[in-house]
Amino acid sequence: MDNGQPITESYIRRKKSSIISRRISDDNGDIVYVRLNRTATFNAIDTTLLVQFRETLKKYHEQASTLVLEGVNGTFSIGCDIHELQTFDGERAKAYCLLCHEIVAMIEQWPGATIASIEGLAIGAGLELALTCDFIVGNAECRLGMPGLAWALLPVMGGFHRLIARAGMATAHRLFLGGTILEYKEAHDVGILNHINPIVPTQADDNGLAQSLPEDALEAALALAQDYPESAVRAIRDIRLAQTRMLNAEQEADLFAFGFYSGECQQRLNELLQ
Repeated sequence: MDNGQPITESYIRRKKSSIISRRISDDNGDIVYVRLNRTATFNAIDTTLLVQFRETLKKYHEQASTLVLEGVNGTFSIGCDIHELQTFDGERAKAYCLLCHEIVAMIEQWPGATIASIEGLAIGAGLELALTCDFIVGNAECRLGMPGLAWALLPVMGGFHRLIARAGMATAHRLFLGGTILEYKEAHDVGILNHINPIVPTQADDNGLAQSLPEDALEAALALAQDYPESAVRAIRDIRLAQTRMLNAEQEADLFAFGFYSGECQQRLNELLQ
């Protein structure tokens, strides 16, 4: 359901697109840009966005060497859509988590390099999504965190394990157990960010599509991918994924859904939204 309406393929098609995508070819090769496009909710991740995201990845999977994930209007994503989560029961919570893991698997099996290019907030599931990529870049305005435990919300994309793989157990505990929000410099220092980019004004492309990130940030992200041959990108990904092999999507979905079966998550979200 979405605010009380059943989630069906026809319902999703009628909604405004939560994903903007485009494919270009230039000196950097074939590149697919995928932007989270829920401006009013700061790119909160709901079921509709996830379904459209999945279809977009399917569309381009065999066509591009590099995938760049972004968010529109100065925010990557503030995480799960808590207004939708508030309506979940245990079964819907589990299905939502499994859908998240389906998208994670598609990104981690992408044939080329994958880049999360972050401006502004990447919180909760937003950070989890970024952590699925080979490279994460950000500018001086980015803020990263995983504070869902305060509302009995557990990771939905294996983010805790992937955070450990990138930044170590101590940093993962600070973000997940302590609710710490990292500013850009510390996020770079602990190894979450691969590169920091300066802030420049946002502009529109030739089609009038707003460039949600500074052009030099995109160029820097692409340069990271182009600096490594395909074999090196694969090796980097394999090393990172080897540290999350024990992660089981079905088990994480059961853990995420537990608080919804008990009603604790709904109660805490109701209190938050009052």
